[in-house]
Amino acid sequence: MKQHRRMPVGVDDFKELRDNYYFVDKTFFIQELIDGHSKVTLKNA
Repeated sequence: MKQHRRMPVGVDDFKELRDNYYFVDKTFFIQELIDGHSKVTLKNA
């Protein structure tokens, strides 16, 4: 049976978040925004 992950609303423990909830690392996306110096950024996910 496939396990369904939930959204981490109110979870502040990283290990619990990583192991039991949806987690998307946006580190490189944030760096791209900082380095881009754009007035507007549109990203197609």
